[in-house]
Amino acid sequence: MNHLTIFDAPAESLDQMAELLAQAFFDLDVARWLVPVTMQRHRPLRTHLALGVEQAMRHGRVRAALYLPTNRVVGVAAWIRHHEPAQPPPVPHRYRERLADACHGHHDRFTAFDDLLAGVHPVDRPHHYLALLGVAQEYQGRGIGRSLLHDHHRELDDTALGAYLVASSHDSARLYQRQGYTHLEAVRLPHDGPHMYPMWRNPARPARTSRSPLAT
Repeated sequence: MNHLTIFDAPAESLDQMAELLAQAFFDLDVARWLVPVTMQRHRPLRTHLALGVEQAMRHGRVRAALYLPTNRVVGVAAWIRHHEPAQPPPVPHRYRERLADACHGHHDRFTAFDDLLAGVHPVDRPHHYLALLGVAQEYQGRGIGRSLLHDHHRELDDTALGAYLVASSHDSARLYQRQGYTHLEAVRLPHDGPHMYPMWRNPARPARTSRSPLAT
């Protein structure tokens, strides 16, 4: 896409990235499950997403998509490296306390969500985890998410590393399938929550180097 530039999001853009993701995810079934009351949803959802972006900035890479015609950041992908998958990266400082402060009466659901994802995360092979991928609502359907995926897939292919993600809906899982991801076993959030779809992508070609570009 010649009207799109993808770059490493700097640390000072964390709040901007979290706000973009919160707006992109606000009406998803999983967001509705986390905070059923619409008027109460934004702050806890945004805090949870900001903590995910913070973790990726410290233990991976956050890539942002700049739409050149409007000079606006319209998409973000947060990748976390799991080069030693049996020992996942540390969570942000005071993670539980910061989340509880923002979530109030919804803390149990955010905790259940985190615990479910942690319980199904692969621990047997090195990979990069796509923790978050979001595109501003008015820019969806233009291939921006696909461009963000391809941007990082090239690096994974060069280093023979797999990619892992958890799709939040059947429709989004189908989109990831088109980009080379295959289904693992689906899981469901408690209290009749929505299904989540863990997915894996094998690298497309053997490694050309012995060191990952994120291993710094």
